[in-house]
Amino acid sequence: LDKAINTVTSKFTTATSSAVQAAKPIFLNSLKQMSIRDAVNVLITDNTHAATDYFKSAMSPELMIAFRPIVDSTIKVQGAAKEWTAVVNVYNKIPLIGKPLEPSLTDFIAARAIDGMFSVVAKEEEDIRTKYEFRKTDMMKKVFGYAEQELKRRKEQQAK
Repeated sequence: LDKAINTVTSKFTTATSSAVQAAKPIFLNSLKQMSIRDAVNVLITDNTHAATDYFKSAMSPELMIAFRPIVDSTIKVQGAAKEWTAVVNVYNKIPLIGKPLEPSLTDFIAARAIDGMFSVVAKEEEDIRTKYEFRKTDMMKKVFGYAEQELKRRKEQQAK
């Protein structure tokens, strides 16, 4: 089973890398469609992953649609589907497992690619929100500086 898992893992890493390239235009489109109210809610909050949460919620269905054909074609070229089926069939028969594995390798990889991409985005967002040195541009310094001041002002008003 170890050999099969290692083989499948290397093959779906290739598929994941290919799929993530399709995300950029979807991010840009989601950003363009963001309302001012959404932007304010994402910016002025204690949630260090507010933007990540917003984009993941807004984009995940479209990302799955975009990622599936890319992942599926990579899987077919790499021949990973048979190996995945073997792994899933064995794993899903193990008694007392919490959650069975997704039987569709395409959906499994596409979902993991989305999770991985947003994990990186969340870390970057948290760094930008909490560490001044990660605010690389003047615009980022102004925007997040304003957000910190506004959040502080709102908290002081609530305390009164």
